[in-house]
Amino acid sequence: MRIDTQPSRRAGASKCIFSEPLQIDSVQVGDGGVVKICLTADDIYTKKSKQRYEIALTKDEVRLLGAAAFDAAPK
Repeated sequence: MRIDTQPSRRAGASKCIFSEPLQIDSVQVGDGGVVKICLTADDIYTKKSKQRYEIALTKDEVRLLGAAAFDAAPK
């Protein structure tokens, strides 16, 4: 999994803040089927700092990602 960031209001270079395979222990399924991905990535501004990020996806959003992946797969 890779996470890149870049300025939203002006042109600027993107910066990779995370690039590692997603691990099963980083994924949690909570109430109502909400899938949470928790990871520690580089800070946007400070080189030696880290930040914890949590991405929460509903069942419908996970389905959407799966459908998009299958639709994009070569046939």
